Amino acid sequence: MNKNKSTALDAINTELLFRQSPIAVAVSIVVAMLYVMVIWQESLGSTVVLWFAITVALLLLRALIVWQYLRQDMASIDHQRWRRFFVVVAAASAFCWGLIPYL
Repeated sequence: MNKNKSTALDAINTELLFRQSPIAVAVSIVVAMLYVMVIWQESLGSTVVLWFAITVALLLLRALIVWQYLRQDMASIDHQRWRRFFVVVAAASAFCWGLIPYL
């Protein structure tokens, strides 16, 4: 595959990732709230509140990154750079979700 075609596919994949993200962020916030309501009686309240605060902060950061990306001129955007931002925040968010068994 030539470089231009590969770059075009990267751009399409990145745009698809960012355009689908708002619904994922919204659903994740709702699921986090439901989790807190379910687990509240069974765990230390302050630990769950801290987990919820960090998780929501990361989700809001992800939403901000998506909003900034969607405001960019798509013709001159560095898709790899934006994808790296997205992956770092998504990985941090995944780490928070992975902490659930320890709450």
